[in-house]
Amino acid sequence: MTLDSPIKHPSDFPWYLVGQGTFTLNMGIGMVFMPWLVAFHLKVPAEQMGIYQAAVMLPMLVLMLFGGAKADKVDLRAWLLRLHLIQAIPPFALFFMLYDDFMSYGLLMAYSICMSSINGFVQPARDSMLTHVSQGRAGGMQRVVGTAMALQTGAQVVGLMIAGYAATADENGFLYVFPLIMAFNYFGCLFAVRWISPAPPDQDRMVTLDGHAVNGGLLGRLIRQLSEIKEGIGEVRRSKRIRTVVLLNMFTGLLFMGAVMVLMPLIIRDVYAGNSAEIATMNLALFGGIGISSAIISRVHIQRQGRTLMLGTLVGGMVLVFLHFQPPLWAFYTGVFFWGLAGGVGSSMSRTIVQAAAPKSHLARILSVFAMATLVGGPIGSLAIGFLIEDIGILNTVLIPPIGLVIVWIGLFFFTNLWKIENDVPIAHAEYSDASPQ
Repeated sequence: MTLDSPIKHPSDFPWYLVGQGTFTLNMGIGMVFMPWLVAFHLKVPAEQMGIYQAAVMLPMLVLMLFGGAKADKVDLRAWLLRLHLIQAIPPFALFFMLYDDFMSYGLLMAYSICMSSINGFVQPARDSMLTHVSQGRAGGMQRVVGTAMALQTGAQVVGLMIAGYAATADENGFLYVFPLIMAFNYFGCLFAVRWISPAPPDQDRMVTLDGHAVNGGLLGRLIRQLSEIKEGIGEVRRSKRIRTVVLLNMFTGLLFMGAVMVLMPLIIRDVYAGNSAEIATMNLALFGGIGISSAIISRVHIQRQGRTLMLGTLVGGMVLVFLHFQPPLWAFYTGVFFWGLAGGVGSSMSRTIVQAAAPKSHLARILSVFAMATLVGGPIGSLAIGFLIEDIGILNTVLIPPIGLVIVWIGLFFFTNLWKIENDVPIAHAEYSDASPQ
């Protein structure tokens, strides 16, 4: 039996959830472990924290569109098996660097850039696989997406709790054990994917690929991939529904990703004099809120999806204004929890709208554009947050994302049809015409 040999099982979706849960458990661990290494173990200043977060996101952003193009033309199951096997290697290297006390800011950045590059291919493949395993599931795409997001955030919360409180209990054990846990978790992802049935590329997709006349060799493959990426971007531009959601995600990523990755850990460190346990509790509140609202969304039919998306995004942004006034730590956690509740509504709705509207032949590429739009503002936002903290202070910097969101929200309300998007079943692909109503 080879790595690619499928294992028969009556349902793919539960095994997808097992793999997704294991994958996002590592994300939860990493969300505490990596910022803790930078901010507390290496004790870098705010500017370097911002530079680190920006640098480690760039490879994923650059490679995500190529990852989407690749995922559209391969068997997703076989492709994910190889990617998860590769993913398990860097954490072993991180373990030896920490064990030999060989860690530095540059080496940690190199490790994170390596993992970010691999994730640029993993994320589009996992997103596209969700559509494959959801076929025939009761409740439609909204329930499938909501269930997957609830499981994802639940696993993240478990990882956050384990990592955060382990660091407080035993710093040396935290340093040495968790890279190994992350490595073995990726083997767990590989095991779960093996139980999923093969997911070959769509036949319409293969016809599209055969239409490309390009030269062979490396240059020819590059030209072909760029052409495929261009097709995916073109599909996003042609759909009013998809492009408007992508636009909103791009702005929210620009405004709020830096807040999550740079601003919040530094608030814990510099305002509340906290450590890894407080960072874990903050992330527990944030992602716990996201998980709860995602679970509710998966069980409730929402007709006015665009309106729900816009209101959830606005409410979440306004919560940050409350945090500006330096409430007690318990109230800070409460505010972050409500931010997560609103964020889960926005994330579930945006993903549902795009996943349902995307044609299968271009699904992975459209989802990679969607994910990239969410992440593209991260490096810029992280850099800006780092320098703003030095210029105007941490608590004043908290007000910048909500102010920017209000401007963006008003623009989208008056100049797009996002507010009017509803849950039309089935999706009318005629809406790709600019003359069509939303």
